[in-house]
Amino acid sequence: MTSLFHTHLLYGNQQLQIDETAETLIENILEDRDPELCLQRFDVTELLKESGLGGEDQINNFRLSCETLPFLSDRKIIRLDHLEALKLPKGKKVDASTLKSGASANMKLYHFLLKYLTQPPDYCFFVLTAFGAREQDISSPLLKTIKSQGKLQKFVTYDDDKPIAWIVARAQQKQLSFSPTLAQLLLDLAGNDLRNLDQELEKLSLLYPNQQSINEEDLLEHVQSNKYYSIFRITQSLSNKDLVSALETLDQVMLESSTGHVGLFVLIAQQFTKLLNIHYFQQQKLDNKTILAQLKLHPFLGKRLIAQAQSFTLPELEKIVMSMAGLDLKLKFNAKDARGFFQNFFQQICTGYFSAE
Repeated sequence: MTSLFHTHLLYGNQQLQIDETAETLIENILEDRDPELCLQRFDVTELLKESGLGGEDQINNFRLSCETLPFLSDRKIIRLDHLEALKLPKGKKVDASTLKSGASANMKLYHFLLKYLTQPPDYCFFVLTAFGAREQDISSPLLKTIKSQGKLQKFVTYDDDKPIAWIVARAQQKQLSFSPTLAQLLLDLAGNDLRNLDQELEKLSLLYPNQQSINEEDLLEHVQSNKYYSIFRITQSLSNKDLVSALETLDQVMLESSTGHVGLFVLIAQQFTKLLNIHYFQQQKLDNKTILAQLKLHPFLGKRLIAQAQSFTLPELEKIVMSMAGLDLKLKFNAKDARGFFQNFFQQICTGYFSAE
């Protein structure tokens, strides 16, 4: 058998890597056994639902699955996703009283899982996944037990990570010819989440089969649905003082997620900071090539950003960037009014409020 561990925890903020590693791990543990007979998959968030298919019945199904011998096999795998959602309430202990009448679904699931992870049946292997960049995102007693009994693997990408080689290799798997320079542009447009990048490459492979040549204009045309490109489009609209276009893109971004305003603010702040830095670099008499190198931008996208910067004066950009501190506080304390705050901010930019003396 490839793995000697009965428990594996895969966690991080790169769901694609977590899923692909879990699939490979499951294949290695099962070897030539039939996954239809030897693999069962659960989700903590579904198990904890108190109505419908969730609640106690589902938790009992999970317990029975762990305790029942595998059918026509000597091994079985329990895959449990979203372990970060399973928390031990403050001041609570996991003991025999956990299963008393009236105990919450959360406590019952916690009790069973901790029991099986502490002493896993010989035939049972656990593949656990969690979404979170830190070990602290996982409940401490569970994490401690997993560390003593099994193996952890971390898949975390930070904001400044640039998986150029991964994009080039992944594109090749999809019969696409991608240069490192083109991969950098895709990163600037789509961000560095591997699942998003994989989806964009898959889309491009359908649009350009058989390794047809792809250029920068092709990427700019077909990666428009991504939020990173949407930020570029918003600042383009604002530099043109086109309030209607900016608000249309704003609505599109915020509809994609109930917490979309958080990422939207960060990306807009980063974009206007870049525009401001362009002015500072130009004051130092730096040429465009040096400016792009300082900002670490792809030339194709960077030249457009430099053009956007010329629509604003240096004092105007300084006021815009400074005003975003106040916008940040408003969003933190009144998130439900996020669209109104952005709308007012965009209107101020388009009507020249920040350019006034």
